Amino acid sequence: MAYLLAYQKLHQDDARQQKKLVSLLESLNQNLLQSDTSDQVEEKLVSLGGSFIVMMGISTVMGLFGIATGGLGWVVLFLMGFVVSKSLGRYWFGKPREKASLTPVEHQLLHQSDQLLKTCKQRLMRTKVKKEPFACSYYPNRMEELEAFGRELQGFSANHLAYKYRFRQNSLKKDWLVACQQLKKILAQDPV
Repeated sequence: MAYLLAYQKLHQDDARQQKKLVSLLESLNQNLLQSDTSDQVEEKLVSLGGSFIVMMGISTVMGLFGIATGGLGWVVLFLMGFVVSKSLGRYWFGKPREKASLTPVEHQLLHQSDQLLKTCKQRLMRTKVKKEPFACSYYPNRMEELEAFGRELQGFSANHLAYKYRFRQNSLKKDWLVACQQLKKILAQDPV
């Protein structure tokens, strides 16, 4: 009975880890293509806040020289601030990229990521319906694939991405290493 419980626990741990890998790979794809839409409200607030700050700053400087800005002047200053903050927002938040505009290194990383994502989803589906036993005969090949992708990911330079995506890339690298180590521990404890 203890053997079956241990087997079930490893099966559940494997499924949970496969879900984590799928999530990380999908996040990586979004990160490379800069297609994350979760911060749209923040982008708009930063843009409006930046516009207001630029408008008030220029208005204050003009007021120091005795130049009064009326309602129309404030609108013009706000629009100038909006343009400036929008361009800075693009630098910080980035804009979505097309697959055609990716560098060869990014294409390779995206291709490897898509292949791993397909494999992880298949593995996750098989473990959910328990069609195949948890036997880890695939363990050496699987870990080789994951570690090779991890090396590619660690060597990838994200300097050309927008700041938001650079920070996320570093977080994704760390999360990938942790997830691979956890999967290695799970697969090494195969009870079969």
